[in-house]
Amino acid sequence: MARKRKICLPITVVAGGKTYAPGEPVPIDAEEAEELIARHGEVEPNGKPVKEPARPKGKALEEAIASVFKDLDPENEDHFTKSGKPVVGEIEKRLGFDVTPEERDAVWAKHSQTSTAPAA
Repeated sequence: MARKRKICLPITVVAGGKTYAPGEPVPIDAEEAEELIARHGEVEPNGKPVKEPARPKGKALEEAIASVFKDLDPENEDHFTKSGKPVVGEIEKRLGFDVTPEERDAVWAKHSQTSTAPAA
């Protein structure tokens, strides 16, 4: 049986058929909780960050940025620009640290190539 843990995240979370607002305690599998905290950081119930997430470098930064892409909704104009690129502010909100447009563009270019490549 999976171990549960209650965490507060700076994002809206849907778990177990219920929607939890940012800063609201979410009962979730401990392993999934660690992954979400690594991606989004953890906040206290009032929404104040417990600890600012460290900004990774190099390959780890690329992986962090790319990990956000799968959570974005192409139909949501808050998630994508008119030119079809992910909105930098949305990436930053989800990661908890600054991302430059150049960093976004470099990772998006790689991601777009691999996600549209024909299957072998």
